[in-house]
Amino acid sequence: MAATASVAAGAAFLAACGGDDDGGSGGGSGDSGGNGLVTKPVDTSKAAKRGGTWPNHVASEIQTLDPNNTTSGSALAPQGLSRLFLYRPSLFPDLPIGQTDPDSAESAEITPDGLTVTVKLKQGLKFDPRPPTNSRVMDTEDVKYSWEAFSATNNSRGEMLNAMSPTAPYLSMTPTDSRTVVFKLAYPVADTLWQLAFQRYMWLMPREAGGQFDPKLEMRGNGPWRLMKWEPSVGYTFARNDAWHVDAQQPYLDGMQTTIIGEYAQRRAQLVAGNLWTSDIRAEDVTSVKGEQPKLNLYAQEFPVTRRNMIGFGYNPGSPFHDVRVRRAVSMILDRDSWIDAFYNVSGYASDGLEVEPRWDSHYMAGDAPHWKDPKGTELGEGANYFKHNLEEAKKLMQAAGHSGPLATPGWFNLNVQGGETQVQSLQGMLNDSGLFNISLQGFPNAEWNLKFHTIQGKHDGIAFTQSSGQSGDIDAHISVRYNIGNGSRFLLPEVFPWYQKTQELVSVQRKELDEKKRATQLLDLQKEMALQMPTVPWPGAANGFNLAWPHLANFGVWVPRSAQTPMIEVWPKYWYDETKKT
Repeated sequence: MAATASVAAGAAFLAACGGDDDGGSGGGSGDSGGNGLVTKPVDTSKAAKRGGTWPNHVASEIQTLDPNNTTSGSALAPQGLSRLFLYRPSLFPDLPIGQTDPDSAESAEITPDGLTVTVKLKQGLKFDPRPPTNSRVMDTEDVKYSWEAFSATNNSRGEMLNAMSPTAPYLSMTPTDSRTVVFKLAYPVADTLWQLAFQRYMWLMPREAGGQFDPKLEMRGNGPWRLMKWEPSVGYTFARNDAWHVDAQQPYLDGMQTTIIGEYAQRRAQLVAGNLWTSDIRAEDVTSVKGEQPKLNLYAQEFPVTRRNMIGFGYNPGSPFHDVRVRRAVSMILDRDSWIDAFYNVSGYASDGLEVEPRWDSHYMAGDAPHWKDPKGTELGEGANYFKHNLEEAKKLMQAAGHSGPLATPGWFNLNVQGGETQVQSLQGMLNDSGLFNISLQGFPNAEWNLKFHTIQGKHDGIAFTQSSGQSGDIDAHISVRYNIGNGSRFLLPEVFPWYQKTQELVSVQRKELDEKKRATQLLDLQKEMALQMPTVPWPGAANGFNLAWPHLANFGVWVPRSAQTPMIEVWPKYWYDETKKT
């Protein structure tokens, strides 16, 4: 495992930044720890002015603008399209808990039995002024078109449509007048509005996308931004949508010029030069970049809300991973603290006087407020033992399972893995170095990975190291999408094995429970049961870190989005260009 801390970089950082009381020479507004080096995020919306174009970036090209035909994420839908509902961001440092707010919807009424959801649209919402929409007002025929397009082609439709899977909840969507649609459900769903906000589900597109323009190549939405130009391999030009409905002034920025910059070194250099206002800087590089450019503000991050990977198992007949002792041994071999330290620069930050909080993931991610329980504590009961690094106990388990020597098995991973291939190699190294496994790795491009491992329901051999855990929303966006056997195309087991029966029952019951307190108990019981059974092994965990941004990107760091894929609509409209802080 590669170490990430840089003593030399830290020394340069401290020498360059000293102990500036106002949060650094970048003009920050307060200290939140770290010897005066950390800028406290402050809501300056009362002083906000419209203006400024944000020089932003992405690391890779998209293949389509149509959110129903992309193989990853939602294309550029969060910038230019709307949903019926959106996630409510939290104020830093609190983590969002999956609550929703109206987007294109004005209101929703749910019957006491949870089987009927009536949604009313806001009045006067206008689509893009360019042809063929020509500032036309949205109505429920657009919602109907969007529902039908989602139902016909979206990769995630099996998670929502009962016609495709008996474990999926939604039976139908029917317009009753120009502003009202009615959803019928096969069974009640706890916090059901999250599904109408979830970023992989139904984005609202104008019905003209059905033949009057190509939604793969053009966007005519009513989100906060308008896509004015798409230059393949170059980038995207966005302008503010002055007709956006959330706030008369938002978005504050005039627009965004988003450039495709694939090389990390180039992104880093452009940030230091001031050509980017912010960029994701690797944890091990944050202090050195701040040292190179002291005018940058350093902000403490919230604990990562992004859901991380899982180690999935092959459940073909005869697989050694049918034995719970083998699955538990895999988990107990992992040295979670060392892994988090290496990949989140915990010790490196500490040497610079900057504190971060490392956390272990359970089968719920450690950023899944309020349901995650710390495996280091006592709330997971006996299952907490199987998260502890204990090579002696892992050896006993493997021997009891009949493996007197290293278990030879293939290991598979996605070449596009979040965090990079090195994270996978480090986990393989821990397992092989234990002497209990002999794992050979092979990586696959994203599309091939999805076909061979991600959507194959555990019908493979060996270990699938980078099984995605789903995206943020209600906790059910993780649980039912990944652990509900028979739900669409992304679950991780081929059938309900006898040892999985209790897990499956709890997965099913928690999503139908409308009483929040009862559901919280069910979710805890489910978390404890998965800790015992280890149907997958969670990624070790994470730690919060630090972001860098130029001071003139005002309101940066104030709000925390629920999903890493949707801050464009939930947080970015609150940013503004503070010309007085331009350096």
